[in-house]
Amino acid sequence: MFVDKLDQCLVMEENDLKSTLTEFSQNRIIPLYIEKGILNYIFQKNGISFMSNGRLDDLLIHLPDEVTDKIIHDVKAMFFSGGKINYKNFYESYLFYYFEANIFKVWKPLLDIQLSNLLKNELIILDIGTGPGSIPVGIIEYYKLLSSRYPDIDFSIVIDIIEAEEDFIKIAEHMVSEVIDPSITNLDIVLRKRVNQVLDYEFDYTILDTYDLITMSNFLTVNERENVAKGSEILKKLSDHLKEDGAIVVIEPGDTENGKLMKDIRNTISDGTNINVFAPCTGVWDQKKTYNCNCYSPTRAYWEIPRLHRFLYNKGLSKAGREQLPFQYIVYRLDGFTKYNIIKNRQHYIQLKDLHKYINMKVNVKANIRSVIERKFSNQWAVLLCDGSCTFEKRNSEIKTVIKDDFLGEIGLTLPIIAGERITLKNVLVKSTNYGFELEVTKESIINIEY
Repeated sequence: MFVDKLDQCLVMEENDLKSTLTEFSQNRIIPLYIEKGILNYIFQKNGISFMSNGRLDDLLIHLPDEVTDKIIHDVKAMFFSGGKINYKNFYESYLFYYFEANIFKVWKPLLDIQLSNLLKNELIILDIGTGPGSIPVGIIEYYKLLSSRYPDIDFSIVIDIIEAEEDFIKIAEHMVSEVIDPSITNLDIVLRKRVNQVLDYEFDYTILDTYDLITMSNFLTVNERENVAKGSEILKKLSDHLKEDGAIVVIEPGDTENGKLMKDIRNTISDGTNINVFAPCTGVWDQKKTYNCNCYSPTRAYWEIPRLHRFLYNKGLSKAGREQLPFQYIVYRLDGFTKYNIIKNRQHYIQLKDLHKYINMKVNVKANIRSVIERKFSNQWAVLLCDGSCTFEKRNSEIKTVIKDDFLGEIGLTLPIIAGERITLKNVLVKSTNYGFELEVTKESIINIEY
C-alpha cells in the first residue's frame, strides 16, 4: 500500500486485499486494555481501588453486586425502551455494555472506503452524539491495524466530538486516552474539540471545521425521536462541513424499525441534494439518483464475546451472550462516487426483477449482497441479493442464494462473504419459494465476489 501524493488516499496493491479482508474472516476480539479501561472508569466513579496490573477476572470479583445489578437493570431498561432515553442515570451502564458492542461497527464503512482507494492516511473526523466514544475508538483501532501492517506510512487522526451529555464527554476522553499507544510511532491521535451541545435548530455550525469523515452512530434511532425528525436537515447542514472528497457515515441498530427510519432519511436527502449514496445501496445496472425503498438489510459484525459481556451473561443478562452484532449503515459522499460502478454490458445477465420469468431455468445474475446469514449447523451461508431493480417490502419478495462452505472451498473462494459487496452468480437455478426466489447453486455454478 502507498499514499497517493495528489489526494493523500491509501492505494491498495496486489497483496493488500487478502491481508485486509483476513481481518473480516475472523471474529473480532476486544483488546484487554479496552475492557480494563472500562473497569478503570467505573471503579473510579464508585470509589473502588483499581489495580491496573490485576487480572480482569480478579477485578470483576471486586465489582460490588449493587453496581453489577444496576448495570443489568439499566441495560434491560435501555434495550426495551420504545421512547427517548434519559442517559443521566445510565452513563456507567451504557459504557459497560454498549461501548464494546459498538466499536467494530464502523469497520465495515471504513473498509468500503478503503477498498475504493478513498481512505486517507491523515483524517480529521467529527463524531456526532459520540456517547462514550465507541466510534472514535473504533476508528483508532482500525488505524492501529493499518499502522502496524504498513510501518513505512505515517498515519494521523484528529478527532472533534459533539455530545449533549457532559458525562459522556468525560467518558469519551477517558476511553480515547486508554487506547492511545505512544509506542506506535507512525500513528498520531489528537482529541481536539469537545462540543457539549445539543445538535438542534439553534446549533451554531460555524464553530465546526471541514472534515474528511463525519460519523454518527445510534443518533437517528427510534429512541432519539427529535434527531429523527430533523435527520435530513442535520445531514444537509453537516455536508457543508465535509471536504469534497470526504464521507459521512451513519450507523444504526440492526432492527427493522430503525432501518426503516434510516432509509426514509436517505430517500429524502438523495432527492434534490448534492449528497449521494456511496455504499452499500447502489444500483448494479442503473445509477440510483433517487431512492423509494426501505428494505431490511442488516450487516453483521462477528466477535468473540468479550469478557465483560460474558460476566453479565453469567449474572443473568441473556442478551450479553450474542456472538454477532447486527447493524445497518449508509456511507454518503458529495463527489458522486459510488463503491461500485454500474454494469453497462447486460448481455447474458438477468435482472432480479425478471426472475419470475425464469422459474426452473438456469440464469446468470449480478447483484449487491444485502445481508449474509451464517447457518453454522448446516455449514451454509444464506446470501440476500439486490440489484436495484426491485424492492423487498413484501414478505414474499426475498431473493437469496444459499452457498455451502464445501462449495466455496471447491471453487477456491477463500475470502469472506461480506454484506455490501457485489457478487456474480452464473449458471444458478431459479426456484420459487414461500418467501420469494432462491438461486440454487449447482456443481456447474460459478461464483465470483468483487471487493
